[in-house]
Amino acid sequence: FERFLPPEERVPRLGHGFPPAAVLMLTGDAARGRSVFFAEGGAQCATCHRIGSEGRELGPDLSQIARRLDRAQLL
Repeated sequence: FERFLPPEERVPRLGHGFPPAAVLMLTGDAARGRSVFFAEGGAQCATCHRIGSEGRELGPDLSQIARRLDRAQLL
């Protein structure tokens, strides 16, 4: 029903064609990122990836990803 709300009341979403520079200006929230990464029924990142000793080893281990890639590359 969100499409029936006035634009100023809608939850902002990235969707297609979002401006990367605007996203890169946002500050991160490690606790929220962790909950998204490990949440069941959500993004399900931990189904394939590992951070530290948590998650699975099907995909690449993401424990040190920030040492290899900067924020723009991760985005």
